[in-house]
Amino acid sequence: MKRNIGLLALFLFAATAAAELPLAKEYQSLDKRIQTIKSGVLALGQDLSMLDKGMLSFSGNPLVVYLSSDIDEIFELQAIEVELNGNLIARKEMVPSVMSAMQRGGAQRVIVKELPLGDYQLKATMIGKIGKGRDHRTSVILTFSKESRPKTVELRVSNRRERFLPEFVVREWD
Repeated sequence: MKRNIGLLALFLFAATAAAELPLAKEYQSLDKRIQTIKSGVLALGQDLSMLDKGMLSFSGNPLVVYLSSDIDEIFELQAIEVELNGNLIARKEMVPSVMSAMQRGGAQRVIVKELPLGDYQLKATMIGKIGKGRDHRTSVILTFSKESRPKTVELRVSNRRERFLPEFVVREWD
């Protein structure tokens, strides 16, 4: 009988230890998941803080660049590239429907970009073909200060009949 009680006690101890082992692993797994979630929440909080700081530096008033044109068969405009402080921020390929609309007095929006206050250099390059397919590329540069109001810029391509070349002009609208 003592032997049975001893075996019973040993069996109960082993069963209890075996039952606690999966429970301990489950607690460790749950603890790891909680730590992962905490880390994710902290990282998200840091990201939101960075975004808030970045949003405060923006003026809320965009830089808007439009393209207009009154060119005819002398020049075939193919694309416009816009750089801001040396970085390419837009390239627009010209399609026949857009060119037709601009010849009738329309304008094509090239970019709308929020900028923090400060000084900038905008460089626009028109790319196309003159006459019988000769490549032509011309750039204009505008240096401006972004203030706390919207900045609108027009890029205008027009004919310069005396030289049979397109003229590319930049104009600020205030």
